[in-house]
Amino acid sequence: MTEGAEAARRILIVDDESILLLSLRQLLHLGLGPGLRIDIALAAEEGISILDEARAEGERIHLLISDWFMPGMKGDEFLMRARESEPSLRTILISGQTDEDSLKNLSESGALDHFIRKPWVRGEILSACRRLLGIQ
Repeated sequence: MTEGAEAARRILIVDDESILLLSLRQLLHLGLGPGLRIDIALAAEEGISILDEARAEGERIHLLISDWFMPGMKGDEFLMRARESEPSLRTILISGQTDEDSLKNLSESGALDHFIRKPWVRGEILSACRRLLGIQ
């Protein structure tokens, strides 16, 4: 990156359903405008690798959007691990299946900024992303 150039805001979306990943990525590109880099991952472990690679390259992920119910590592554990390694990371959890106690614990831990139920509402997702990214 050249001196004085502003880095693009970077979003990471993690969901084990590829059609949802692609749909959400398209929604964010269209709804939030230019200047975004959107990475996608099909599993929490892959998401952690992307976060680690970004940090190793001197970049950062600004917003993490994750599904709750995924094989391997669940979304709540993933968000907690991601926030531990990147405290300034903003997070959104999206799910149609929730454990209210886990959701409460996640919120109280400070690892969750916003929760959205599936099926998501376009306006709610865009509004939450704008707020967490500081986009007007």
